[in-house]
Parts: sequence; C-alpha cells; structure tokens
Amino acid sequence: MKELDRLTKEDFDPYVGDVFELDRGGAATLSLELVAVESLSSGVTKGAPRTPFSLTFRSPGERRHVEQHIFTVLHVELGTMDVFLVPIGPDEVGMRYEAVFT
Repeated sequence: MKELDRLTKEDFDPYVGDVFELDRGGAATLSLELVAVESLSSGVTKGAPRTPFSLTFRSPGERRHVEQHIFTVLHVELGTMDVFLVPIGPDEVGMRYEAVFT
C-alpha cells in the first residue's frame, strides 16, 4: 500500500464498483461501494505531488448516515487507509460519502 499522500486517481480507477469496509470503531462495519473517482482539476498544481481527486462511495440500502469523520477503510487489494469521509446525501440506491484528496 502506498502512503496516503502518494495515492492518485489512477490508483483507485480499477476499483470502481468494489466494496470497501468502513470500520466504525466498535460498531458493525459499514460496506461502501466505490461508485466514482473524479479529477478535481486539469493537472498537477505547481509543487503539488498529485492532481487533486475525489472518491464517491455509496452504502447501498442505507438512508441514515454516519457523521463526517476520519475512518479506517479497508479494501482487499489496496489495504487499510485512514480517510476523511463526508456524507453528501442519499441517492436512489443509498447514502453517499465523499473523500477528497488534494
């Protein structure tokens, strides 16, 4: 697993549709599907190590949300990472969350 500050959009692109497990610290884990990986600008800002990007996750069937927080997230191939997730509201399938990497 790369260091969190070295991850790029391209590291996540192959995993759209995969399930990530969110550790809620003692409560039951929450399954999140990675539904989108998007660039947030047209290129690397001078001096920045990467192009900013966002990840959008969905918790299928959930209408309630967990509060924004740094959560430990696990993926079978990417491993474990601590990610700041923000609830961005439900869609027709479930609750959505966003993580932004700058």
